[in-house]
Amino acid sequence: MMITTKKTKSYRLLLLALAIAVLTLIVYRVFLSPSTETLNVKTFRVSGGWGYQIFIHQKPYIYQPFIPAIPGKKPFPSRMTALRAAKTVKAKLLRGQRPDLSLEEVLKTGVDSLGNSN
Repeated sequence: MMITTKKTKSYRLLLLALAIAVLTLIVYRVFLSPSTETLNVKTFRVSGGWGYQIFIHQKPYIYQPFIPAIPGKKPFPSRMTALRAAKTVKAKLLRGQRPDLSLEEVLKTGVDSLGNSN
């Protein structure tokens, strides 16, 4: 007959907890986290300019018809500026970051602080 000590029980619980943690990580990485294959961007025309949409597993995740981080609701002035912003957001999502854009990031897309092309 095998005698189970407190130390043995502790090791078993630790091993079980590690197994659950590893399994959870695998499930997240395989099924839930966005990857380059499951995350797509599209630009679209809106009145007076362009917007973008981001899809995860072909399901809409972000619908952005105007430039974030600047006052008002102005659309992107060109398809290219909307696409640059969408790609910036996509990259942030792939790194596990929040999908918001700062004014500095918006300016890097080629849009000035008033929403016009540079």
